[in-house]
Amino acid sequence: QTAIKHVTEGAVKPLLALLEAHAVDVNLADVEGLTLLHRSAMHNRFAIAQALLNAGAKINACGGPNLETPLQFALRGKYYRLAELLYQSGADLQHKSALGYDALHNAVRENLDTQAVFLLLFWGSNSNSVDEAGDTALTWVLEKSVGGAAALDIVRLLVKYDTDPNTFTGSRQDGNTPLHLFIKSSAAADPLAAFEVHQHKGMSPWISDTLSPRAEVVSTTGAGAGSAEDNAAKTNAD
Repeated sequence: QTAIKHVTEGAVKPLLALLEAHAVDVNLADVEGLTLLHRSAMHNRFAIAQALLNAGAKINACGGPNLETPLQFALRGKYYRLAELLYQSGADLQHKSALGYDALHNAVRENLDTQAVFLLLFWGSNSNSVDEAGDTALTWVLEKSVGGAAALDIVRLLVKYDTDPNTFTGSRQDGNTPLHLFIKSSAAADPLAAFEVHQHKGMSPWISDTLSPRAEVVSTTGAGAGSAEDNAAKTNAD
């Protein structure tokens, strides 16, 4: 409890004294399964995280109700400098929580965190990773997010970092690609995002789902929706 208090309060010197005296196990987990490194990530204690890592803290320890790593906690708090320290120290970018979400899934699902998405993709996170429902970050943001500027920025980042726009996710039985998903759910609200996906190198508008022969047909049969190119051109003209 003393060590946890030092971490949460940012008391570096008292914690170092405990570590140097071997008075505390640097990897001891509390009743919630959280280690001191988890706590440092939750409270943005950069110097303490450095000290814990130097003392041998396990970088990929899993804790909390969803069995997440310190990196996932740091990114949830938008503590990007601390997250970079953890990444540089060997944090697993692809670790999936008990819910089946890795750090990239969390960044998209929880708050459309463009900065976290960029950092994870830049560091080499797998943009085509699927969650327990069979969704990639791209299919989720296109189908289920509220849209807006942040969603569009994330779509652009995912496309730039080689997310496959033609992949049918594993659990889907309807044959939808990301472009189908977008046009069916929100094309009229944010045509630029559909255009970004449609213009992706290698994107095929001719891939069929089970309801229509190709993605362009879906775009023309949706209420009030034109083709992705027409909508994007209209937006630019406006």
